[in-house]
Amino acid sequence: MTLPKADEEYLNGKGLAWEYLNEAAGSDRLLVIRDVRLAAGKYDHEAADVLFRIPAGFPTAVLDMYWVCPVLTLKSGGAPAAATERATHENRLWQRFSRHLPDGRWRPGADSLKTYLPVVFGELCQP
Repeated sequence: MTLPKADEEYLNGKGLAWEYLNEAAGSDRLLVIRDVRLAAGKYDHEAADVLFRIPAGFPTAVLDMYWVCPVLTLKSGGAPAAATERATHENRLWQRFSRHLPDGRWRPGADSLKTYLPVVFGELCQP
């Protein structure tokens, strides 16, 4: 399974350092975007890698949740909401951000990484 060409072009056009890995269980694959600059003063780190499980059937299949490494703590000292679970990928510990799109929000055939990444980066990269 590969990413749709339009998604590869989007990632490359944004100048993102990314890798598509075959490590995931089952037919899912992992997309890792490296060194994402985080919102200044929001977290205890300035940058993180962001991981997505790309399900078989994507982009018809919905993207759901994402993981970051290193584990992030808010500058206020608390954990981000719904981000306490951990998982190991690439022999590294990742923090899961449990983010579910409301039913019907994902538009099969219309939505893609181009529409999903701004939601994720909005949370991570905006103050």
